[in-house]
Amino acid sequence: MSIRFKKLIVLAAVMMPVAGCMGSSGGSDDSVPVQQTAGAATIAIGTSETRSYAFDSDTSEITLTREDGDHTYVEFSGVTVPGAFTSYQSSSTRATMLHGQTSTEAGEVFVDVHGVHLARNGETTLPVSGAASYTGSYAGQLARPGNNAANILPIIGSAELSADFGGGTVTGQVTDRQFANTPNATFAPIELELGQLSDGSFSGTTTGGQYTLNGSTAYTADAGTYGGMIVGANGEEAIGQVMIDHRIASIDWVETGAFIVEQ
Repeated sequence: MSIRFKKLIVLAAVMMPVAGCMGSSGGSDDSVPVQQTAGAATIAIGTSETRSYAFDSDTSEITLTREDGDHTYVEFSGVTVPGAFTSYQSSSTRATMLHGQTSTEAGEVFVDVHGVHLARNGETTLPVSGAASYTGSYAGQLARPGNNAANILPIIGSAELSADFGGGTVTGQVTDRQFANTPNATFAPIELELGQLSDGSFSGTTTGGQYTLNGSTAYTADAGTYGGMIVGANGEEAIGQVMIDHRIASIDWVETGAFIVEQ
């Protein structure tokens, strides 16, 4: 099964090493690990069309800039989403979008019918050893390709991520998923399989995620992908995206979602 927009594109990433501590003799102390700083970065997964997203906290509006111009999204109460996220709707096309930020606003996510846009706002000092666990919320949508707003089902859930900074790996889960407005399905957890963590960015593949509707019909879920970034002044937060192909009654659907997790 091939979905044409399943492609991870790193639009910008700035990674800068910070000099290690100096010994009393003036030479470098090799016993002190060199810390790393990850700069502002953006990751997008979706169509190849150039897009940019801007959230205005004063007006609580989102401006989506596409090839055909700007589109304004305003808060929309028609979809229930976790506390880290807010639902928005286009004032012209009625298309919906999910937006979320970490507590420190160092990480930001946008989810719409075109994919997921992740942003690290500012620098993060990355741990060079040890491990950290993050928990938080997940929000996304199950949609049929074609960008038809009538064929979009919002999904909400919980997420957890474990990062091994010394080993350069991550693992995690997305659990407790349900349709936001019609909780009539049972979802299996999405397993974020062992993935790679480098310079504050991570990526890997998923398994699981299939669901049963109304207690009788099970639908398939192919292996998917995930990716994201460690954010926050000291790496205390993380943001990420998930994309999975589903087959429902011989029709292809795509689940596209994002998670916001914190220590």
